[in-house]
Amino acid sequence: MKVWKAEEFSGLYKGAIPASASLLFVRAFITPSGSFPATMKSDINWIIVVLITLYLPFMMFGLRAATTSHNLRIAQWKTNVHLLFTPAELSPPPRSLLGRISSFGPLKYLSRLPFTHLFNPLYPTAFVTYILSLTLSLAIQSAMLPMKNMGDVLEHATSGKPRGALELAVMFCLAIVGVLVGTPLDIVTTRMAVQQWHGNQEDLEEARELDKGRIARADGLSLTCDEIKYKNSYDCFIRIVREEGWGTLYRAWGFTFLEVFFLLL
Repeated sequence: MKVWKAEEFSGLYKGAIPASASLLFVRAFITPSGSFPATMKSDINWIIVVLITLYLPFMMFGLRAATTSHNLRIAQWKTNVHLLFTPAELSPPPRSLLGRISSFGPLKYLSRLPFTHLFNPLYPTAFVTYILSLTLSLAIQSAMLPMKNMGDVLEHATSGKPRGALELAVMFCLAIVGVLVGTPLDIVTTRMAVQQWHGNQEDLEEARELDKGRIARADGLSLTCDEIKYKNSYDCFIRIVREEGWGTLYRAWGFTFLEVFFLLL
């Protein structure tokens, strides 16, 4: 209600476009039954790595767009990027990891593309927790595959054959397991993705020099009680438990339960 009163309808959908785009890189290659298309099975290992790499910047863009107080406009995507990412995160190669890799051979031309700047904050954000979240999602779907009479919702609706009580009970239990493991991962992933990264002092000063003449940027959200940045995913998890209690890690359990349960359908 506060978001609706302050920003109205547009405020509820600020992160809709990057969030929708991110789904193309993480869900498009998984069928409703949880398996992979036959044409992709032989190449699935490298496909997953590529899709995860492409997914992370869009995930971070969507989460930061959803939590910012700025009024973002769809047509002004470049302005939005500079509002949501710090100079260190947008610093051009060769200081970034991608810049070092792309400095060899023809790959060096990739470092000149604007979108490659968004790959800089991959490591200090949610890479590890996202891998765990994806693994959990695939594990839950794989656990459902051996069950008989499984299929997507459309298949059951057209065949007129309802799901059995045992099948629904197993799905419900798996959804609970997904909540117990997945909800803390969602909290940690979100906080690590939203937390802005400024690099070391030298990089920050250089980035500020490169950032001269750009629009002013608001400070990031205060995500911790003592306003000390999280060092990594483990530090984020431990400090949430110590500073805010276990309840914080499970405050969004209802949304995670619905997400997992409908994924199983």
